[in-house]
Amino acid sequence: MSPLRPLLAALVLVSAAAAPAAAARGKSVTAVRATSGIAVDGALDEAAWAAAEPIRDLEQKLPAYGARPRYPSEIRVVFDGDALYIGARMWNAPGATRQVMTRRDQTRDAERFIVSFDPYRTRRLAYSFAVTAAGVRADWIHTDDTEGDRDMSWDPVWSAATRLEADGWSAELRVPWSQLRYPDRAGAVWGVNFNRYDPDVNEDVFWIAVPRDRVAWSSYMGELHGLVGLPRRSGVELLPYISSSVRVAETDGDGDQLRPDGNVGLDAKVSLGAGLTLDVAVNPDFGQVEADPAIVNLTAYEVSLPERRPFFVAGNEIFASAPGHYFYSRRIGDEPDRLLGAAKLSGRVGGGTNVGALAAITEDKTASDDVTGWSVARVEREVDASRIGATVAAVGRAIDGAAARAQPSGAVVAGVDGTHRWDDGGWELGGSSGVSSIWGHRDAIAAIQTTSTHYFQRPDNTHVELDPTRTTLSGWHTNGHVARRAGAIQGQAELLVESPEFDTNPTGLLASADEITASGYGGWYDTTPSTSWLAWQVELEAASTWTFGNERRMTYGQASISGVTTSLLHGYVGAGLMAPSVSDTRTRGGPLVSLPAGAYVMANASSNNSSIATWGVNANAQYQPSGTSEVGAGGSISLRPDARVRFELAPRVKLARDRLAYVATMPGGPADTFGVRYVFGALEQRELVLVTRVELTLRPDLAIDLYLEPFVSTGTYTDLAELEAAGTRDLRRYDDVTRRGASVTVDDGGALFSLPEPDFTARSLRSTAVLRWEPRPGSTLYAVWQQDRGDSELRARALGSGLADSFTAPGAHTIAVKLAWWLAR
Repeated sequence: MSPLRPLLAALVLVSAAAAPAAAARGKSVTAVRATSGIAVDGALDEAAWAAAEPIRDLEQKLPAYGARPRYPSEIRVVFDGDALYIGARMWNAPGATRQVMTRRDQTRDAERFIVSFDPYRTRRLAYSFAVTAAGVRADWIHTDDTEGDRDMSWDPVWSAATRLEADGWSAELRVPWSQLRYPDRAGAVWGVNFNRYDPDVNEDVFWIAVPRDRVAWSSYMGELHGLVGLPRRSGVELLPYISSSVRVAETDGDGDQLRPDGNVGLDAKVSLGAGLTLDVAVNPDFGQVEADPAIVNLTAYEVSLPERRPFFVAGNEIFASAPGHYFYSRRIGDEPDRLLGAAKLSGRVGGGTNVGALAAITEDKTASDDVTGWSVARVEREVDASRIGATVAAVGRAIDGAAARAQPSGAVVAGVDGTHRWDDGGWELGGSSGVSSIWGHRDAIAAIQTTSTHYFQRPDNTHVELDPTRTTLSGWHTNGHVARRAGAIQGQAELLVESPEFDTNPTGLLASADEITASGYGGWYDTTPSTSWLAWQVELEAASTWTFGNERRMTYGQASISGVTTSLLHGYVGAGLMAPSVSDTRTRGGPLVSLPAGAYVMANASSNNSSIATWGVNANAQYQPSGTSEVGAGGSISLRPDARVRFELAPRVKLARDRLAYVATMPGGPADTFGVRYVFGALEQRELVLVTRVELTLRPDLAIDLYLEPFVSTGTYTDLAELEAAGTRDLRRYDDVTRRGASVTVDDGGALFSLPEPDFTARSLRSTAVLRWEPRPGSTLYAVWQQDRGDSELRARALGSGLADSFTAPGAHTIAVKLAWWLAR
């Protein structure tokens, strides 16, 4: 699958055709200054609300674009020297308001009201605040002019309250000026939009509804006037924390191993004017409440994991538009490193310049003299519909001895990027270019040349070669794209080039360099509702990747059809063909292996996410004549037996067979494989995971989450054989194979050699129980119990028994309590 598939498909599927409405986009509202205090209690009974200009002209986006809503709404905007206030009154049928209680930032099956701001009128960046009828808050950032592209990691400190009425509900939102970045000039005009969603009637209404055959959001906002005399944004926010934990490891000896721990630290946020913020972390607590998913990685590439640590996700919108592989924050503080401190400066200066810079220092827990410094900086300039940016990321290590031979002493990657949109955002042209450089001891640089990102040691590689004397490695990349973002026909074409020496892994994440990829997709999007369908689409997609040595890594073509019914059932079916290609990774640094043509199919379906009971299913299958095949299936069901309880069950299963599964590299092969044996086997892999979640939300500020993930993956290798000749997929099977204990002995015509037993069963059980209480906005008390079990063995087990055994595998329990208290002045 191409990584270039955009969020476009999900946005246009729930749409009805309409042309941009210039009159609607010209809407404006004037905020009123409050002369007395406003109590955020959900009752719009202060005098300021009566004096404010009401907004009543909302329109449907679903189900009938541009139509009047079934029930009216009334919205007002008020401000004072401390905060911006939004008051909303939503009418409904008597007793019909859905007051389901969800956890923070989860609003999918709740009736809700949302306000979005673009304070600088960037027509790109926007901040959204939402509250459900039950008083649960959610917030996110739009980092691009795309309605469905939401960064949910943003977590500002604000408050809201709701009140249930006989014929609907009302809401009050209070957003302190300290939580917003806004222009420091009198009479600035903000962008603003309002949204009300009623899941009972599947009605999505907006003050200004973006035409649903168009990808946009901030550029379609109305104008917010009257914000005069705003305070210069300044002040300090402190978030000190104290935590205590105890870890109990289960052992087979005299008893359980007990390891208590405690910590204190501080996060600080300093406002430097209206647009800039300095974040500082001293002995930060970067523990993650949600565990990473269990994975058995049989590829040659590193797995990318999501970032959930508060310091790195706060204010991260400046880095969101940077080239994706320059900076990967999970590198910082990863084991065995300990994060000593970090600081980040981000915000907006001048009329249209965004800046961001991050620096951090870590030390090796096993060698305290080994210190590493990390940094990344970005600046971008907006001019009308154009944006240009520059990014630099670097790492430097104070290391010597064996450490200097194992890791590079420094690295830097730098580049420029930009986009330009025209035709009212309907067309986009963009691209980026950059360079990378890594330096250090020749052993460290040689090791980098042999990683899966490069494999310079490949014996049949004719365009690059391993140089063990090098002390630097430098490369470059460039890419460009053109996209159509509006209308019945939309799509994108892109060209990406990465030189063989390009490498961002010291600071970022790059799977493979040495790449020339041409790709594109396009589709017909019918967004005119019928009696059965709200929308449907047909898409075509194709891509081809080659190395600088003219070796075709991948070529595929794919077609799909998908749609959304009037009851908001989603469906998708796709199929594709893969052309013959070669793999430069199958032998883990050995010669090329040819791969035959193949085919694959995919399908999924899901119900309306806002229903009390929701479901989703997905399936995929892949086949190659050489004997490689894979079938995967998954699904989820979510039930809400009570307004405060949600239960979700999500099983996944994978059944795969790979005749060309890598096993080992051994000496003594024939000349056709350069004197090396590349051992393969027919791998039968089975994988099963059963994710269970229970959410109990007692109040908007008090929730208990339970999470359970038993996981098992098994692999059986049969028909051990070796590659007969480089550049082919022909295998010579071993007839005399003895498997005993942890090793496999092969007698290949009198030549004896042994290799590790490849069969495996990997089991794990990860579970957490988290109590989260927010005694006041910005302050949080966590009480956490985590269970982490897991083991493996050198034989394959049945999936059912393996999953059951995960509950009794060796493990450890951690009980932790953390209190973080927000202070501001």
